[in-house]
Amino acid sequence: EEIAERQRQDEARKKAAAKEQAEAALKAKKEREEAKERQREEESKKKEEQAKARAAEAKARAEAAAKAQKEREDARERQRAQDANRKEVEAIFFGSGDEEVATANNDKAAGPPKGVPVLSKWRKNSDGSISGIISGSLAYDDGDAISTSPLKGEAISGSVV
Repeated sequence: EEIAERQRQDEARKKAAAKEQAEAALKAKKEREEAKERQREEESKKKEEQAKARAAEAKARAEAAAKAQKEREDARERQRAQDANRKEVEAIFFGSGDEEVATANNDKAAGPPKGVPVLSKWRKNSDGSISGIISGSLAYDDGDAISTSPLKGEAISGSVV
C-alpha cells in the first residue's frame, strides 16, 4: 500500500510538473505573440507617422509653389503696370507718333487727343524727371501726383508730345 501511495504521489507530481510546463509554454507563447503584436503596432504607427510627414512635406511644397507662382504673377502685373505707366508718361512728353503737335491754330478747348493723359502743374526736377498731377490715365486716378524717371528730351508746356 505504501508503494502504491508513493506511485500515486509520484504520478501526481509528474502531472503537476507537466501541467506547470504546459502552462509555462503557453504563457511563453502568449508573451511572444503579444510582443509580435506590439512590434506590428509600432511598425504601423511608424508607417502612419512617415505617411503624415510625407503628406505634410507635399502640402508644404504645394503651398510654396503656389506662393511662388502668385509672387511671379504679382511681379509680372507690377511690371505690366510700370511699363504702361512709363509708356503713358513718355506719350505725354515725347508722343507716341500718332498725335499731332498742338499749334496756336488748334482749338484750345479741344485738349489732347483722345486717350492721351495730361500732366498739369508739372515741374522739371533737378534729376531730369518730371513731377505733376495726371488726368485721363488708365493706370492712375485723376488728380494723382506722379513723378517720371529722368527724361532724355525737353518737355514744352502746352504741347502734346
